[in-house]
Amino acid sequence: MVAAADAISSKSGRPSMSGVRDQLGTGSMGTIQRHLAAWQAGRWQHVATMTSLSPELQRMMLADIEAGRHPQDRPDDCGGRPDKPAQ
Repeated sequence: MVAAADAISSKSGRPSMSGVRDQLGTGSMGTIQRHLAAWQAGRWQHVATMTSLSPELQRMMLADIEAGRHPQDRPDDCGGRPDKPAQ
C-alpha cells in the first residue's frame, strides 16, 4: 500500500482510495482508507519534522497574520515579491 501511495504521489499528487486500489489491483476500501490515512499522517509528521522555523521568522509570520498581511506583500529583502511594493 505504501509503495502504491508513493507511486501515485510522485506521478499525480495526492493519492485517493480508488487510485491506490487501482494501483494494487485489489483491496477493501475500508482497509485502504485506514492505511492511506496512516500513510498521510506519517508524511505530514515527516514534513513537520523537516521544517523548523527560526523564532525570528515565527514572530514575523505571527505579526503578519495578526495584521492581516500576506507574506508575499513583504519587501523583496524579506522574502516577498519584488514586483509588489510593501504597504
